[in-house]
Amino acid sequence: MRNTLPYLDRERFLVDAGRWLTPKGQLHLTVPLVEPGTPPPPRWARGLTPEQIRNLGAGWRSRTDYPLDASHVCVVLSGYADAPTL
Repeated sequence: MRNTLPYLDRERFLVDAGRWLTPKGQLHLTVPLVEPGTPPPPRWARGLTPEQIRNLGAGWRSRTDYPLDASHVCVVLSGYADAPTL
């Protein structure tokens, strides 16, 4: 998922994605970074603050962050805790 998470209901999407994936599935999120205190970006260029990005992944067993550049981070989530076992 690339650059769309700021436009969605994050909590709902992450729970739904956890249900959609297989137990070994991974969710890759590329998220635009917005520093607090800076002027808000245009409506079409939303992002998440570092704190919002740190809060992603509740309910997932594993999380890995990869900084991509000064304005993007990739978060990889795997093993959603409530995912059905197959």
